[in-house]
Amino acid sequence: MSFGELDPVLRVALLAALALAAISLLLMAQVLLLSQLGAGRERRRERFEARWRPLLVAESLGLASGPEALPALAGRRECDWLLRLWNQVQFHLRGPAHARLNAMLCSIGLDRHASSLLARRDLRDRLTALASLRHLGDSAYWAAIRPLIDAPGAVISFAAAEALVAIDPVRAMRQVLPMALRRRDWSRDRIDLACRNAGREAVTQPLVDLLREPLPPWARARLLELLRHAEPRALAPWARGILDRALPADPP
Repeated sequence: MSFGELDPVLRVALLAALALAAISLLLMAQVLLLSQLGAGRERRRERFEARWRPLLVAESLGLASGPEALPALAGRRECDWLLRLWNQVQFHLRGPAHARLNAMLCSIGLDRHASSLLARRDLRDRLTALASLRHLGDSAYWAAIRPLIDAPGAVISFAAAEALVAIDPVRAMRQVLPMALRRRDWSRDRIDLACRNAGREAVTQPLVDLLREPLPPWARARLLELLRHAEPRALAPWARGILDRALPADPP
């Protein structure tokens, strides 16, 4: 029996089945192609990191030959890869080693690339940018970072706050602490960490100023928890005022 001799309903059913089979094959081919492309990109990234990681370590130890000896970066993707690898290495470094890697990044222009990532929509790119600018600690990037602490998402907003604290703790805490009392999505643990990183000198006066402001109950409770990061002597007048109001007056 030929296709034309089939019942019309059967013909429609057969065509539908063939169409579904073709679509399924196309989807399978697409998934396979994307998988192969992803695996190839991952292998290229691994080779890239294997080439660059020893160079970053040598630079941090002061053993590198200078920026002119570094391999050229082929396009934006390799710039992104290097920036993420640089952040990973910087996370474990302090002092002169940290400063040497900062100087290296600026010498090859990746500080400007990091700043440009702030304008991207991708969350990972923006977090990479904020982590890089936090390590650099350059006040030139303050204006680009400051608006991001008002971002609706806690991840970006607090990453921006941490970057500002690294750049200028005193100036940052005057903006970060009032924000911490307005944003319920900022966790107390991360606020505590930011206060420790900023230090008592940066934290004390903003906290004392906030004690004078009317606050909702939950914000007042959070503020009281943060007082342990302040200099105790600066809190003495406030504590005496609390005691004076709480204790009964001396009889005449």
